Amino acid sequence: MEFESGSDTVRRDWLIFLVGILAAAWFFFDYGNHHPLSSGDASLGDLSAMQIGNEKMESFGYQISPDGVITARYQVRSALLDSLQLQANINSFLRDSSNRKIYQPFYWSLDYYISQQAERQDFDFESMGRDPDFTIRLDERGRLLEFRNPTQQQPSTLFHPDAMRSALRMDVQQEHVSLADSLVPHRFSIDLNRTGEPELLNEGVILTRDVMVRMGNYYLEQSGWREVFEEPESIRPVSVGQVNGAELLYVQQNPNVRQRLELTLTLSAGGALASMATAYPSIDGMPTTLQFVLSGLRGFVVVIFFFWLAILLYIRIRLRVIDIRPAILLAVIAGFAFPAFELLSWLHQNFGGPGNPGAVDILMLAVQISLMAAFISLAYFVVVITGDSITRQNWVSKIRTLDLVRIGHYMNRPTGVALIHAVSFGFILAAIWSALQWVFPVSYLTVPDAFVADQTYLAPLTHLGHHLLLCFFIIQIIYLILIGQVSSYSKSGFVTVTASVLVFGLMAPEAVSAGPAGVEIVFSGAIGLILGLIYHYRDFLTTFLTFFIFTVLITTSQGWLVINSPDASVFYPAAGILFVFLIVGYLGITRGKSVRELPKYVPDYIEELAQEERIKQELQIARKVQQSFLPISKPELPGLDLGAVCIPAYETGGDYYDFIQIDRDRYAITIGDVSGKGFQAAFYMTFIKGVLHALCRDLKSTSSVLVSANELLFENVRRGTFISLIFGVIDLKNGLFTFSRAGHNPLLHYQKNEDRLRVIRPDGLALGMTRDEAFKNNLYEESLQLEKGDLLVLFTDGIVEAVSADRQFYGDKRLHRLLKHHHEKSSEEIVSHIIQDVQEFAQEAKQHDDMTLLVIKRSP
Repeated sequence: MEFESGSDTVRRDWLIFLVGILAAAWFFFDYGNHHPLSSGDASLGDLSAMQIGNEKMESFGYQISPDGVITARYQVRSALLDSLQLQANINSFLRDSSNRKIYQPFYWSLDYYISQQAERQDFDFESMGRDPDFTIRLDERGRLLEFRNPTQQQPSTLFHPDAMRSALRMDVQQEHVSLADSLVPHRFSIDLNRTGEPELLNEGVILTRDVMVRMGNYYLEQSGWREVFEEPESIRPVSVGQVNGAELLYVQQNPNVRQRLELTLTLSAGGALASMATAYPSIDGMPTTLQFVLSGLRGFVVVIFFFWLAILLYIRIRLRVIDIRPAILLAVIAGFAFPAFELLSWLHQNFGGPGNPGAVDILMLAVQISLMAAFISLAYFVVVITGDSITRQNWVSKIRTLDLVRIGHYMNRPTGVALIHAVSFGFILAAIWSALQWVFPVSYLTVPDAFVADQTYLAPLTHLGHHLLLCFFIIQIIYLILIGQVSSYSKSGFVTVTASVLVFGLMAPEAVSAGPAGVEIVFSGAIGLILGLIYHYRDFLTTFLTFFIFTVLITTSQGWLVINSPDASVFYPAAGILFVFLIVGYLGITRGKSVRELPKYVPDYIEELAQEERIKQELQIARKVQQSFLPISKPELPGLDLGAVCIPAYETGGDYYDFIQIDRDRYAITIGDVSGKGFQAAFYMTFIKGVLHALCRDLKSTSSVLVSANELLFENVRRGTFISLIFGVIDLKNGLFTFSRAGHNPLLHYQKNEDRLRVIRPDGLALGMTRDEAFKNNLYEESLQLEKGDLLVLFTDGIVEAVSADRQFYGDKRLHRLLKHHHEKSSEEIVSHIIQDVQEFAQEAKQHDDMTLLVIKRSP
């Protein structure tokens, strides 16, 4: 993808921005019209809710401890909203006052922890995250919806005068004597089989079914259910502490929806309220078969993907095509960020709440955070280096803008275009998501039970940071790894978009749900379709930011849909980020550098591979040059059969052999081995070849040649470099071979007439080891008479020092046996047998030294 600044491109960019503005207007209008949260109202506020809750607690006879803790949260019954959305137009349904009285999806939840100093041992696991002692739930106007008493604590008195007056139909205004004073001495019992008025006996007062119903009606009058329930569906006796009590079950249901409301009142015989609990059992609550299958399939795909990812990573590590610099940075950021978000949430739940955490709590948190940091860092590292490697190999244009961000270039035209397009595409995607609600009436918008601001400290930072890193992780997997691998076969738009639709439709990686499994597949596939088009025609950075902005728009919508929402503190920073994106994008387009003025990001491994490739090419050239210094072909010498081979251990080597014509009847034959390997050895081999060719023009003796060569070598090479050499001259007329040995491997002479192999090792120091006098004093010349069928074998130590897989040397004895066995064969055949035997001996062991072999046989 190229970033041009032509008029057509500018008009296109502004058109995309204009469409994005229109999509934003549609999204806020349409989403607010049919989203269930738009009917919520949190105007009551935390403080007012707590004040009302305290008054209720006191009226029920429950004492609030001065050192207790009270938390107030505005919450949502998400399961109830899901059920209602499937059956009705949720906003129209909830605007009906009769429905809103029955179905209370929004409420204030007040949790009471009687004592902040409650006994808590460091090693008491049951005390960790303990439930509240009491919970009061109020509707949005502050009326009582529920009073939960999970610990079954009793009020200060089990006798409630006002409730009893209402149950006994006594006019308080006309009474001069307190009913409490007159009835407290009596023992109360309940007989639900009786109806009518209570019966006063010597042993106490028997309360009938009708009395208990009126007692329940008293509490309903004090709650938000006064116009909802009339008669209980059932009453059954229960125990409230040590006294008798009754449990009244009320049921209500709108005939147009399949959703029940159940209210359970538990009262003591004395009129005290033990609990008031509601439930909305959903008829459609069980997952469908498709949901079960889809859930299992997603789990299977995730497992297979990570196995495949491990294989991909292993292959790319072996090929050394990974860039660890950006991967390490992102792995460190994610490894710190996610545990930090978890820590903020944990602190919010545990400090300022029901007691302080103990030592075990803190220890377990430390272990959990450490494991989380390690796992997330590893996951990010693997995903980033694999995705970068695959895409850089198959479709590098998709990450050019991302590369600019990596190297710190933010204010430029490519990045500016990506930001403007991402904001526009994000709103377009959100608008399409909202519009799909009209196309699929069975869809519904799921909402969380709790608001973000009520779950963590620094809610804007936590929420936005979490989604930024998670979206980056998801888009990396889908587009840089999966689609990046697919692009190695085809980069067509159809293939890219199809792969995107399939992955999104199957995995539904977005942070929101649209309802039933079938609808969720369609909605997720639509997201994949749009993002696939964006990725094909734009790049990774635009795709990632589009997905992030879409996710933020949907997940922070509860900050503006609900009146006085607790999450307004999350929504407005999110809106601020979008505004910053637009400003930075505008400045980048108008004032930033063009793509031609920006540097290109080149990973280290690309430079390393390029350098290695250059070295390989240079080595190949050097090898060809070195091979050119060896005899192209063996000379045709009358009466002699020659065989030779030189196999370097590396691209270039230091072994050398040569045939130099002195005159018509004489040829110089030499073999040498330069200390060291590689370029340096090859250079000195070339040097000594030139020296020997020059000295052969004025040949006096083989020893004089070596003395002169040693002098030149000693003066021109650094200390520590030496060359072992055998230099000899063969007289073609009489078969006399005269030679000198400068520290080289011994010469082997096979005498056919005597069937004997002689090892000839005259004294001599290697060239370059010492100066003239010492070199001359240790150098001798020797002559051998070659009879018909005799062999001369010259070799370097790479032959006899070849190493097998079990670290054994090939050795001289094995070579000697082989020569005796094959001495009847031609020189070329003998060379071939020896090399084959050495290679079979070494098997898979790596060749560590050059191998050179020269065989001279006098023809019979």
